[in-house]
Amino acid sequence: MALSEQKERKPEDILRDFRASFFSMNRLASFPWTVSLSRVQSLDVIFVPQPSGDAISLLENVAVISEGTTGLVTWEAALYLAEWALENPQVFTGRSVLELGSGVGLTGITVCRSCSPVRFVFSDCHAAVLEKLRENVRLNGLDCGKSPSVTVDQLDWTTAPEEQIRRIRPDTVIAADVVYDPEVAGSLADLLLKILKCSAVAEILICSTIRNLETYGGFKLRLGEDQDASEPEPSSSPGPVPQNWVEDPKTVLE
Repeated sequence: MALSEQKERKPEDILRDFRASFFSMNRLASFPWTVSLSRVQSLDVIFVPQPSGDAISLLENVAVISEGTTGLVTWEAALYLAEWALENPQVFTGRSVLELGSGVGLTGITVCRSCSPVRFVFSDCHAAVLEKLRENVRLNGLDCGKSPSVTVDQLDWTTAPEEQIRRIRPDTVIAADVVYDPEVAGSLADLLLKILKCSAVAEILICSTIRNLETYGGFKLRLGEDQDASEPEPSSSPGPVPQNWVEDPKTVLE
């Protein structure tokens, strides 16, 4: 799809098409590549429109699981959380935000471009994901020294030291589609409890595609063992999420 054609279409139509094919879109020949073609043979360039008329550009891997990780593609809950952020920018305005499991960066880039945080820390663990994440941050002009202050950190949920969390000092923590495996979910719960202990975090917002009720229930139960890790109050979700993209009726999100 040419960019000129994209501007003539309604945002909801583009998002619908993106939702239907984001795992298998062809690479755009018109994209101004700045890296060698041999490095991007397995990558897609995806343009995600925003209400402002701008677009987010992402490099993704066409394979759902590549290089031993699922972090090189955009997952459904990330789309949902990005739209929620666009509807509720005040949740992030003026705050320092930490994103866990950023993947290729759709949600975080949306928050940085549209919600006016003062600082945003993208994080992931896998080296290939971090490389692609840094490329996407540069691709969207978030490394030019302007507000917000943006960094990309390696953060291992199982070994993250308290010193690293204190250095980040998040006001808000977000994550999307990170509760998919019992072992990973357990490490995430432990990390969230450590974050609550080490920082004055105001909110933790987790958007999940519920693929396994036992895994998701175990994650919430583990958090519930700490009094500070309770279910969010209604005020934590001030606005609805617009359905600009077609949701799979079989998908359960929370």
